Amino acid sequence: MTRLFCVSGVTRIGREDASVPQDITIEGLGIEAEHCRIINRGGVITLHPSGNLCSLDGVHVSKPTLLTQGNTAK
Repeated sequence: MTRLFCVSGVTRIGREDASVPQDITIEGLGIEAEHCRIINRGGVITLHPSGNLCSLDGVHVSKPTLLTQGNTAK
């Protein structure tokens, strides 16, 4: 598990070979080049899946979803 402290703005998560540089790179089965984004606007933090398989605390996420302290994203 990696603990992520979200900076203000957009944090891109995906593979190293993405056409747009990713802030956090991850590898593995099912990980897309541009997998998801985490957006922090004024302390409101939202996970934005890029049409890829993402889960939050074990629940599939297919649309922007608010994050709270202690959430586990996969």
